[in-house]
Amino acid sequence: MRAVKFAGAALAAVIVVIAVLLVVGIPSGFLTSTIASRVESATGYRLSIDGTTKISLWPTLNVTLNDLTLADPRDRSGVTRLTVDSVQADMSLSSVWSGRPEISELVVTRPVLYQPLLRERLPNAGSSSKPLAPDVGGASIARVKV
Repeated sequence: MRAVKFAGAALAAVIVVIAVLLVVGIPSGFLTSTIASRVESATGYRLSIDGTTKISLWPTLNVTLNDLTLADPRDRSGVTRLTVDSVQADMSLSSVWSGRPEISELVVTRPVLYQPLLRERLPNAGSSSKPLAPDVGGASIARVKV
């Protein structure tokens, strides 16, 4: 009888821990380098994620990235960059497993684009850049909120 009570208490503790992880989120710092390298290979811009990365499974699968900076690696001064406080992508788990993620909502919080003044730019700074056409690998985004 005592062993059954111990097993029941252990099972209840495991269920509580799983429930807390589903609601609060799973810390996922391991995703940071993968996401940054995929963005750099698709766009040519360097992404640095200085904040936390979190995966939450309830009520839908969402990934939240905090303190992002997107910069051109050819810009030595570092003046031209985009900073974002957080990006949250909501998607279904089945679409992620299928390999073609369908993002139902992408929420971008406080994006700030830093650009030098026209008088401070180099004479031919923008003439050699090609337009941005990233390969998103079959992902689709239904709605974007800023």
